[in-house]
Amino acid sequence: MIFKNKSPEWLTRRPIAHRGLHNGEGIPENSLAAFQKAIENDYPIELDVQLLRDGTPVVFHDKNLSRLCGKDGLIRAQDSLSVKDYSLCDTSEKIPLLGEVLELVGGKVPILVELKNFSWPGEAEKRTAAMLNGYRGEFAVQSFNPFSVRWFRINEPSFCIGQLATAIDYHDVDKLRLFALRYLIVTLLSIPDFIGYDINCIPNLPTRIVKSLGVPLLAWTVRSREQYERGKRFCDNIIFEGLYPAPVIYDKN
Repeated sequence: MIFKNKSPEWLTRRPIAHRGLHNGEGIPENSLAAFQKAIENDYPIELDVQLLRDGTPVVFHDKNLSRLCGKDGLIRAQDSLSVKDYSLCDTSEKIPLLGEVLELVGGKVPILVELKNFSWPGEAEKRTAAMLNGYRGEFAVQSFNPFSVRWFRINEPSFCIGQLATAIDYHDVDKLRLFALRYLIVTLLSIPDFIGYDINCIPNLPTRIVKSLGVPLLAWTVRSREQYERGKRFCDNIIFEGLYPAPVIYDKN
């Protein structure tokens, strides 16, 4: 394992709202409403970024529109105009562009950007970095893709970057890649400042080693009080959702 560890203090100060502070009652994930709710409750925001077909960074988790918009189609097939034709979860909320989110947040709370790039790094990283370089608030970037993380290490050395990992095969990942993620062998390539690890796999040997080295360890995604207590015990912070009202006793102020 290799780490840089220049993580800012905010990364471990307060629980981070996964895709904003959303619920099942009219506030969808990764929506401006969810981000506004997180701001009002003073929680850092985790969000997902990928590119539209015209190269615009958009805040959306899935590859397909079906789960959140009820219509089949790839998000990457949309552009910055057509994407506004889709509503999130039958609400008035539209799929936000990264620029819209940065304008809304405006440095009020920190942002943790997960870059959803499933191929070799390049355009997605460049365009996301360009927007973040013009942003005046606090932020960090993370990804499951070690090549994306390494891209930021080389091209944006001032950025705080994190390697996401799990020991569970959620998406038919090939065995070698899963092994490298599970045991954080990917950090030899990505050289991250912090680790985001699946709460369902914590504690395990790799995360114990991370903690022993003093590298910030974040647990994702915490959805129950039991997971919350486990994350609080074994990690430096949690990325949470569905705990409503959100946890506040983790605050390190």
